[in-house]
Amino acid sequence: MSWWQLTHYMQCSTAPEFFEELSCKVFTDPHPMTMALSVLVTIEMLNALNSVSENQSLLRMPPWQNMWLIGSMTLSMSLHFMILHVDPLPTVFQICPLSFAEWMVVMKISLPVLLIDECLKYVARNYIETDSCAYVSHESQEKPTKQQRKHVESYNVIKKIGIDVESIAEAATTFKVSPAEDRSCSVGDAVPDAEKKRN
Repeated sequence: MSWWQLTHYMQCSTAPEFFEELSCKVFTDPHPMTMALSVLVTIEMLNALNSVSENQSLLRMPPWQNMWLIGSMTLSMSLHFMILHVDPLPTVFQICPLSFAEWMVVMKISLPVLLIDECLKYVARNYIETDSCAYVSHESQEKPTKQQRKHVESYNVIKKIGIDVESIAEAATTFKVSPAEDRSCSVGDAVPDAEKKRN
């Protein structure tokens, strides 16, 4: 079958001279259309399984961890089998039931989607994410964080005022008050001390 015959199959009955080696029944047979639809549905179900995790393998995160997904896939496949076997739906959709051998062909075409996605997840896990983490750590070493910049600005402001930051830090570590002493200290005890210093 040539490309022209495939794209102009509707002319088979009106111009049979261009389709001498083919029977026009090939273009009206519902089996190829049914297999194409079944391949599409099966691939979408396998893609749903791949979507359980963006980068983790199905062996690490099995699909039965999400029972809602399993239920939705079961419902979708049940509807697909219903339009294949329950009359008059096959006539409405112009499809027909498939044999076991035809379903094996459908699965052979569809199952490689799982293997391809597992390979892509492996590359993303071991190469892309590792490089991105290394880039982020390198950037974090070169550029200070927002909090670090605020500390530097506060330190510069205190130095401009004339306060000796090192002596304040040393005094704070020398006269460190324990939590018990801190709770025993009251405002009334602190006021007389302040008045004494004024006098």
